[in-house]
Amino acid sequence: MKEKFLLLSMVLLISNSVVMATDNSNIGKTMKKSYEKKLALENPETIEIEEEVVIEEIVPMRSEKGKEMVNTPMARVETRKKRVPKPFEPNGTIGFTQTFYGNSGKYKTATAHPSLTLDYNFAPKWSVTLEFDRLMNMYSGGYDGEEDQANNNFSSPQGQLTYSHGKLWDTDILWTTNVGARQYNYFTDTTNSVYTWVNMEFDFYKYMPDWVTKFALMPMYNYGFYPNSSSGHMNHASLNLLTQYKLPAGWSLQVDAFFFKEFYNGDFEVSGHEEANYFSFYAWLEYSKELYKFTDKTNLEFNFAGGFDPYTVSNKRGTGWAPPFWLLSNSYEWLSPTVTSSDENYNSIWTAFALPQLQVNYKYSDSLSMNMFVQVKYSNQVWGGNQKDWELQPQGGFGISYNF
Repeated sequence: MKEKFLLLSMVLLISNSVVMATDNSNIGKTMKKSYEKKLALENPETIEIEEEVVIEEIVPMRSEKGKEMVNTPMARVETRKKRVPKPFEPNGTIGFTQTFYGNSGKYKTATAHPSLTLDYNFAPKWSVTLEFDRLMNMYSGGYDGEEDQANNNFSSPQGQLTYSHGKLWDTDILWTTNVGARQYNYFTDTTNSVYTWVNMEFDFYKYMPDWVTKFALMPMYNYGFYPNSSSGHMNHASLNLLTQYKLPAGWSLQVDAFFFKEFYNGDFEVSGHEEANYFSFYAWLEYSKELYKFTDKTNLEFNFAGGFDPYTVSNKRGTGWAPPFWLLSNSYEWLSPTVTSSDENYNSIWTAFALPQLQVNYKYSDSLSMNMFVQVKYSNQVWGGNQKDWELQPQGGFGISYNF
């Protein structure tokens, strides 16, 4: 029996900051694949079948006495071919991705990160995504000789249930509902936190030009709490705009804007504030191109991603605060900046990155595929009141996925 391993999202901890992001096996292709998945839901596969059709005809025939012709009704059976929707069968992807990270210049950021994920469509409109991420040989950041090892003390399970409603009433607006939960587990009572969410996407892309592949409004509610001894909770409401665009020469662009309102209690308070407003956005460019085809099953690709990841502004000033949970958990890249700014007070924070990648893909069969990749990330290692220390970080790894 073949082992099933997965390909999806990963989480990484740096300086008390955790980030879930695009799978390194999927860099440069996430927008294209999300659009293709949406088209597949709108246009389900069909199959050709044969059916017997009873055809009634009026046939002139002689009467019993053979003296005159009379019109006589008769029926005959005819076999015809036609296309019908393919019967639904549960399907999905399971896989594994292992990424290794080097140091970012003078910053100690070397680590290893395995990620296991299941994406399962168990009914025509229902799907579930499960992820489990683990950190290994993690450091808290800082310069050589000053860092502290975190002793493999982090894991993060996540699950999301999705229902694709289809068109909203008699419109061409596509409606999707998501419900999910994520745990950040540092294996101590005071740092074990859980976030839950429910959101709806209303995608208007069919009313847009052909080069717009997503234009969705997403109202959302998040709730965060400590399941163990720590007190406090977080309530979050937001209205968001999610957009994707096809650009010339094979490039893609995604720009997502977020308008947050959060309320805090107890240990969730941010720099002493009990509530805060945020405006944030992601802006990502993607590009993917096959460089060389070794065989029908093996090729070499160049992939690229880059942009703001994210940019956040708040109406509250403070020290050491980070973007809200949803932004960190959905950032494109794996690593947030290594350290926060030493500025006393600030109300804006951002990171920008460029990530070129070379990837070798091997397709063993229609179900099983493998890849190896090397890449380098260029980004700021400090964020907060100022953004600085732009460094290169080498990365590499491998992935395997099984479709069923």
